[in-house]
Amino acid sequence: PLLTVRLARGKTPLRVVVDSRLRVPPGSRLVGSVSEGPVVVATTSTDDGRIAALEARGVEVWGFPPDASGRVPLRALLQRLALGGQFAVLAEGGSALHTSLLREDLGDQVAVGLAPRLLGGRHAPAMTGDLGRASLGQAIPLRELRARKVGRDVWLEGEIVRSGDESNV
Repeated sequence: PLLTVRLARGKTPLRVVVDSRLRVPPGSRLVGSVSEGPVVVATTSTDDGRIAALEARGVEVWGFPPDASGRVPLRALLQRLALGGQFAVLAEGGSALHTSLLREDLGDQVAVGLAPRLLGGRHAPAMTGDLGRASLGQAIPLRELRARKVGRDVWLEGEIVRSGDESNV
């Protein structure tokens, strides 16, 4: 993925890749697209060779000490983004990133695209991993739920309700 603006008018925003082990290839299309908009890679890696290779291609590499799970500490990353004037973040990632953001209560909204296809199986992709919320009473509530059709897909969006603020759910 290039993480660029393609289907609408607008400037490509700051693109941030959370890559704890610094596996982004310096020859990737994303790295090659830095002229379309800046790219930051947030990592816990201290591999000077890989860092230098990315920086030589125009990528900014932000190093962080690992969190308890050995990954980029998301709260610290979001704080650094805020200090740089980045107050709105779209997190497009896999289940590990989504799970961490939700578990750490770092999101304000959720948007989910549903395609008219069903997957299942032990290795099928999932939106989140274990959120530690196994019953409906523990579920993360959403309000202001909106649904719209985009081509053949359905796009659902809702605001995350903070605990103690469930009066409008």
